[in-house]
Amino acid sequence: MKKMSTWIISSLIIFLALIATNVTIIKASGGISDGDGLNAAPTGVNIGFLSQASLFTQGSSTTIPSTVKSGHVVEIINGGNQDQVSSIWSNPADGIDNYFDAGKKQTLSAWIFMGGSSYHGSEGLVFVLQNAGPKAIAMNGNNIAGGESLGVWGSDLKKRKNSSAMALTAIQNSWALEFDGVPTGSQDGNAVYGKTVVANPGETLDSYQKGVNNTLLDFQGNSLNRGFKEMWGHLAWSYPGDKDAYLNIGTYNYGNILPDNGPIYELVHNDIDETDFVTPSSAALAWHHLTVTYTPPEAGSTAATLKYVFNDKTIEGLEPPSEDRDQQLITRELKLDLSKLNATTDTKLYYGFVGTNSTEMNSATNAVVFEELPSLVEADKNAYVVDETNKTKVSSSTDVMKDNDKTLTETKTVHPNDKLRFNYMLQYQSGKRDMLPVTATVNVPDNVTVTPDSSGNIGQVTYANADSEPIPASALKDTEITDKKTGKTSTVKMLTFKIGNSLSLTNPWANIELNATANPVPDVNTALQVPLSHATLEGDNYKTDVQTPPFTIQAARATLTLTKTSDDVITTSPDHSVDLTGTMKIVENDTPNVEQPIDNNDINFYVSVDGGDAQLVKDTASADGHFAIPFTSSDESDHTISVYAVDPNYVGSDGIPDTLASKEVTYTVRVKKNDLSLVSKDEYDFQFVRADEKERTIPRQEDWGVEVNSTNTKWVLTANSSELVDANNDVFNGELVFTDDSGNTSSLQDGKVLIDEDLTASPTKEITKVSDEWASDEGVLLHVNSGVVPSGKYDGTIYWNLSDSITE
Repeated sequence: MKKMSTWIISSLIIFLALIATNVTIIKASGGISDGDGLNAAPTGVNIGFLSQASLFTQGSSTTIPSTVKSGHVVEIINGGNQDQVSSIWSNPADGIDNYFDAGKKQTLSAWIFMGGSSYHGSEGLVFVLQNAGPKAIAMNGNNIAGGESLGVWGSDLKKRKNSSAMALTAIQNSWALEFDGVPTGSQDGNAVYGKTVVANPGETLDSYQKGVNNTLLDFQGNSLNRGFKEMWGHLAWSYPGDKDAYLNIGTYNYGNILPDNGPIYELVHNDIDETDFVTPSSAALAWHHLTVTYTPPEAGSTAATLKYVFNDKTIEGLEPPSEDRDQQLITRELKLDLSKLNATTDTKLYYGFVGTNSTEMNSATNAVVFEELPSLVEADKNAYVVDETNKTKVSSSTDVMKDNDKTLTETKTVHPNDKLRFNYMLQYQSGKRDMLPVTATVNVPDNVTVTPDSSGNIGQVTYANADSEPIPASALKDTEITDKKTGKTSTVKMLTFKIGNSLSLTNPWANIELNATANPVPDVNTALQVPLSHATLEGDNYKTDVQTPPFTIQAARATLTLTKTSDDVITTSPDHSVDLTGTMKIVENDTPNVEQPIDNNDINFYVSVDGGDAQLVKDTASADGHFAIPFTSSDESDHTISVYAVDPNYVGSDGIPDTLASKEVTYTVRVKKNDLSLVSKDEYDFQFVRADEKERTIPRQEDWGVEVNSTNTKWVLTANSSELVDANNDVFNGELVFTDDSGNTSSLQDGKVLIDEDLTASPTKEITKVSDEWASDEGVLLHVNSGVVPSGKYDGTIYWNLSDSITE
């Protein structure tokens, strides 16, 4: 028996050695070096050093701690250091204030790098929220627990009699999200629960798990039923210090050969997702973006909401393609039980990363670059496009948006030559520090044109405090960029502009606005595609990326035209309303001679006064196809009013909907407190006088064009005249007279005679055509006395007297 036993033990040792040999030669044929990966690191918040005076402190570690490279790349573990376990934690010290505030909405975003030079990565990297302090780490007796424990989970390298004892070895009062870099491989699909298995302690946390009669549940109440089926790593979360995070799946046993059998445990993986961390096809794809969003619990509850999104953007700041295995999008949302962290909404939680290397096979460089730090600056962001012509918007969210823009209709189509406003907006929510001024780096998409205005500007930055600053055309340059995945270069128009103001609770938002015009289309049947516009917004303590949704430029299906019917210049008095009138018509491209019906209820008029922002006006009182826009002003000056119309509900004769916008029509309104003027000719003629001795009255030759223009004033027009004399200064045998509509005749040479009057004060301009009202035997006439009238030409002067007084 002794001989047989010895033979069995020897065979077992040889078998295990062969397995180890086989495993160690599994290496990636390609991959990237750590140097290449770190050189491709994205920018982020400057960390400086890991110290008590910095944003992050060095946590517990084995002999080799974490380091900071280039000021912002935190190397948690190094691929050349086997058996390395290291951690970093946020620094909540007064004046540093870097922590997770459990009572407020918080957002953390960071890039993680898990190597790429071998098929196996490190044991793993773990993001941890904890309430255990800056030295929190998993322990195996007096030693830091590495391996599958990852420095976070419980360790069963020493016998743990139950799951409570297992949990006590983990980081206490914590929640953790693991990025396990070791491909687990295919399983045979057999449940191992309750069996005696041949396995080593510390190697079963990632075992196949399966519910038994649905009695085994994870922390979300879901039956445990999963198995690793790909040669990938995985993401999953749990509460390291909670006994329910560990499942006793049996005992380790070597065929009753070795003594000291004991329980082995599996980690209850919640929301497990398998993905590839460690075989990127390029250095850029070795960096994975993580966003963690925390929403505090409702009053009286301990259940906060935590959402994490992995691979939500590429290193260029763009959405990753769905087919890209290197950047597989993973999104999970869960209820975070603060009681398991021994926390309330008043707690300042530590957050950080723990990384672990073990054998040469399971060692890799893991690094982190931080973008958004939760308690320092909490902010939201958005990017969207406004069609200023059609008064529509292209957006995917209205959470962060100027109030006036929120009411605009959503669209995915604009028309050629429409005026567009690209918006890149930041909204400060909370934080221990102001958001320092950010630099916007924006790529202008194809098929739109940016043209400077008369001041040489292409946009502006507007702020919540009503400040604004122009963006000069010099901020836009042709820039050569290289696709970090394909290596191809191209030239794009890139805007680079640093805003001048910090954001805070007193000045919470900034909107970077870029003005552009939609390019013309080749013909009415051809559309142009406008791709997304990406912007990086980066400051000293905040960085984020936003992008506008793509949209289409397509010719309008019909033309909406406005025609003025008001005078070119409309005069009115202060604070008195006048109507700016006109007509509308719609014709379709295919039938330009056929007017389409118009429903005034569908028409939105946009009215701009003296170049100001256009305001929405409705006119449902006028007959369909007609409009009257009221205008009033207390400012005594000439005002320019621009009006255009939009029909957002137009449906063509083919049943296809579209938004139509007219071109502008312009009105001039002159506002005067009082206005009174006379229009008269320089010369007047009477009909020829035949020489005879009869007394008679000679009529005028033509309309004399006497007019009175008045606004908000009463008036009286009188006239008197001189004698008529010839070239020899001989006096004409007669005089100028005025005959009113009652037949009363008065001499103009005897003094002032009442010609006309208006005893009412019209608030709008009135034009009284005085001489038009005279019959041929009324008005100013030439009276010839009896007797001889010498032949010749006689001249005289009429004195018109216009007064705003009725007591002439």
